[in-house]
Amino acid sequence: MKKGWLRQMVDYYNNLRGFDKEFEHGIMKFFDVKNKNELYGFKLDEQTEGWLNEWLWFDFRYSNEMTMLEDFVATDPLNLSEAELGEYKELLAENVYGFFEIMRVDLNQGLRLKNISTGKEYEIKERAATCGAEVGNIMTGRIGKINGHYELVGANGVQIHIKMGNNLKKMLMKVKTKYTPKMTFQIISHGSTAEGVPETVAAMASCDLPLFDHP
Repeated sequence: MKKGWLRQMVDYYNNLRGFDKEFEHGIMKFFDVKNKNELYGFKLDEQTEGWLNEWLWFDFRYSNEMTMLEDFVATDPLNLSEAELGEYKELLAENVYGFFEIMRVDLNQGLRLKNISTGKEYEIKERAATCGAEVGNIMTGRIGKINGHYELVGANGVQIHIKMGNNLKKMLMKVKTKYTPKMTFQIISHGSTAEGVPETVAAMASCDLPLFDHP
């Protein structure tokens, strides 16, 4: 996907007539506030804005019980060509957010990532994320299928520069809660005190559990 596409799409929905209240509700749900005034004066940093936009597009369900991506594919509001709309259909059909172990790094070309929860491995076409990536580290992010290949399609992933032990792998495989960018925001902001985040994942964020093999 073209750089900046996610923000452009979320901005498009934000500016739709009649959608402003939906959008406002989504933002309040992301930050777990009951009154929009609680967010008055709050300034988004670039990383948090990325997580918010990704969650609003892929994960949050609006009053029509659809995500933005599902609604976009169903209604085609921009009257895209068949090929362009096909990219979004393919992305809707296959995308996953979670913890991934870096299995191989091909600098400026791509990564091989393993989904810790499922064991499935993906060959990722990617340049930016290869810089500084190390085999054995774990990262959060979203993988999606576009034009027959896999890409990192959401906000910038968070790479944890520490090797993961077998205990953590086993525990993450048992977590059945759907992992989302909202959870990443929560554990980065609040660590093991984050609400609504599986205990294993939250504790990992603050290293409360002896789950890592240190290099």
